[in-house]
This record gives sequence, C-alpha cells and structure tokens, in this order.
Amino acid sequence: MKINCGTEFRALVAVSIKVEEEFKGIIVVLFKDENGNDDAECLKEINKNITVALSQRMLFSKLEKANRKLKDSFRSFITLIEKIIELKDPYGKFTVTTLPKSLSRLQRGWD
Repeated sequence: MKINCGTEFRALVAVSIKVEEEFKGIIVVLFKDENGNDDAECLKEINKNITVALSQRMLFSKLEKANRKLKDSFRSFITLIEKIIELKDPYGKFTVTTLPKSLSRLQRGWD
C-alpha cells in the first residue's frame, strides 16, 4: 500500500502480536478521521485470531517433528530386534519363517 506524502491521519491504532510471550509482529491501522478508535476492539479480535493461528502452526510443527522422531526410533528398534534375533539364531530358521510376518504386522500397526 502506498501512502501519499502530505496525507494526514487523525487516529492510529496498533496492537502487538505475541505468541508464548515472544514478539512476532505488529498490526497498525491509520485513520483519516477520529472515528477509527471504534475499530480498536475489532483490531484486538483480529490480533487474537492471528495469535491463535500462529500458536497452532507452531504446535503442529512440533508435533510433526516429534512424529518423525518417533517413527525413526521405531524403525531403529525393529532393526535392533532383527540383529538380536540374528545373533540368537545365526542359521536363520526363525528369521526366515517367522520374523517377516511379525515385522510386517508391527509395521501395519504403526502406520
């Protein structure tokens, strides 16, 4: 938006945007007349909505990261089980016949 030089504003309303007490930005509205102060409550509501949306996005990102980490841990656990079974049964009788079925059941249950 471009503001022409010499434009006079009679009122200004500003609210800061904070998420978890961290400053994220500011919303500023300039009014040419003095009746703009009535819109301050509307601006505060918009601020609340923005804050909630930012908080939800941050939580969603943290959840996605934790989910990836959990899936990686699960895969590492399965690999560890495979190695332990291989040590216990070096000739592969159990591994060849039973392990693939057991692992596929675990994997289906996880996904």
